[in-house]
Amino acid sequence: MKRFTISLPVLINFIFLISLVVSCTQQEKHVDIIVSNILSSKTAIEQYITKQSTGKCAHPIFVTFWDFDGTILKGDCSEGYKENDRQIYRGLVQIAIEQNFSKLYKENEFDVFFNYYEHLDRTQGHHSSSCYLCRR
Repeated sequence: MKRFTISLPVLINFIFLISLVVSCTQQEKHVDIIVSNILSSKTAIEQYITKQSTGKCAHPIFVTFWDFDGTILKGDCSEGYKENDRQIYRGLVQIAIEQNFSKLYKENEFDVFFNYYEHLDRTQGHHSSSCYLCRR
């Protein structure tokens, strides 16, 4: 009778691959909707730039940050990070509003946005607040 042996590194890699496949197939329900909103925003930006360009070929570069839950950064790339009521860094939404990239909020209205965002999160759930965040 032959014995089958596996080295520890091979076993660890195998377990990692299995867990990766399982986590990738168990997608959270709201991910598709959020990704869809991001892609439709990207398309709208590209169409706007195409209509506005006058002979010059403008090709925007899109970068997506996806660390809503603080797994990579301490804090949240969208909301920023506060510690003991002291802001450590501003989130991307605050920066965008302060730089006048929002059609809905003026450069000094981040608090208005954030209060409504938190209200949505409490009353309608994380899905609604996340979708709202992506559109602002």
